[in-house]
This record gives sequence, C-alpha cells and structure tokens, in this order.
Amino acid sequence: MSVASMANWAANFVVTVSLLTLLSAIGGVGAFSSCSASSTLVALAYFGARSRRPRAAACRRLNATWYRTAPNAAKRAMWTFEHHG
Repeated sequence: MSVASMANWAANFVVTVSLLTLLSAIGGVGAFSSCSASSTLVALAYFGARSRRPRAAACRRLNATWYRTAPNAAKRAMWTFEHHG
C-alpha cells in the first residue's frame, strides 16, 4: 500500500509541476491528452515487463477446470433461482 501511495504522490507532483507549462504551451486538450497518453505508455511498459506469461499447460488445465465446473454451477444457480426466487 505504501508503494502505491508514493507512486500516486509522485505522479500528482509531476502533473502539478508540469501542467501549467503544458497548458500555456500546447493548450488544454493537448496538455491533458499528453498527460494521459504518457501515463498510459508508462503503465503499459511497466506491467508488460512485470507480468508473467501463462504457460500452455496451465492454460489447458484452467480451461478444463472451467468447462468442467461452469455448466454445473449454472445449473445450481438456475435451480436456486427457480425454487427460491
């Protein structure tokens, strides 16, 4: 939680320091679109580098589990709704 709070404070500080300069240089729409575009690119780069790629065997196991349990769960939910709803 503290790392996320520090990242939030740092991002807010960067926006606060640079926003007036950007507003006077490129206008309101350009400033806000460049801030959101740059933060999106930074987030994509960070999470793209940090996230693990699923292995094929793990995906097959997950799909087998999902397709085996999902119809039964749907039937139980429908039975509960019909008889108790």
